[in-house]
Amino acid sequence: MIQPSATSNLTRPTHRIGALSVTTLISGSQTAGAFALLEHVLEVGALGSPPHTHSHEDEWSYVLEGELTVDFGGQAVRASPDELVFKPRRQPHTFLNLGDVPVRFLELIAPAPFERYFEQLAPLVPEHAPPDVPAILGLAARYGLEMHLNDLPRLAQQYRLTLPGLLAE
Repeated sequence: MIQPSATSNLTRPTHRIGALSVTTLISGSQTAGAFALLEHVLEVGALGSPPHTHSHEDEWSYVLEGELTVDFGGQAVRASPDELVFKPRRQPHTFLNLGDVPVRFLELIAPAPFERYFEQLAPLVPEHAPPDVPAILGLAARYGLEMHLNDLPRLAQQYRLTLPGLLAE
């Protein structure tokens, strides 16, 4: 059993990455590396991440509020509150919010320590400047994450997304 932390929600690490906020609820250090549990909140009309493939981790997204769309190479899966989406390792995917309200969901990642990626990613996606794409690609590679940036034009067209700093506009 994982004991509740003595810290409150206010002191849990939260990172802002573009339109996505990421809060670590349970870190890999609390589970002997078995998994980490995060809370994600994604703004309306936003892409949560470029399409990518994990080589080490499986992910489960459990929707609390709003509607989450997960794109598996052109196949969209939509999840509403109390629904779970499994994103297996080695399966290219991305996630976005096509709804009318922010989507809030829990993300279980196994094994840990992939939750540390978000902490290191946040400074590479500044609020008022383009993302540092070469640095992001380097960070992703260190975590065994392959980014599929060549799929961004399809996503932008299919879902009518604006992707500042990621596509030539």
